Amino acid sequence: MMTRMKVSGTNRRALQEAGPVSATNFVVPENKAATDDDMGSVIDYVKSYARQEIVTPVQNAPRWIGFGLGGALMFGIGLMFVVLGALRFMQTAFPAEFHRVGWSLLMYSIGIFVCVLVIAFGLKKIKKPTLEKGSTKQ
Repeated sequence: MMTRMKVSGTNRRALQEAGPVSATNFVVPENKAATDDDMGSVIDYVKSYARQEIVTPVQNAPRWIGFGLGGALMFGIGLMFVVLGALRFMQTAFPAEFHRVGWSLLMYSIGIFVCVLVIAFGLKKIKKPTLEKGSTKQ
């Protein structure tokens, strides 16, 4: 059973002036110009969406790359000084028997192993693959 809504006089006149009404109660445009305006607005929406999703992140990328490279450079220099300090400590703290060729190579190998461990730990902790704020897509 269908019920009819009561439409006041001013609303009825507005509906009559707008044109025929479809089964979904939306006003159907009578001329093609109104449809062209709608298509123009859809194209504008698509352009603004593309700008928001493509152009803006690309414009912000150099800043993120700069911070990443600067941080990686500082972290690498700091790691180098820590490993060289530990290597120098091992060379002076252990007795002279450890300064032969084989044992000296062991100390350098320990230093390289520590560097590899720190790099592996850092790579494992990377969780943000995108440049978007608040995004944690994986």
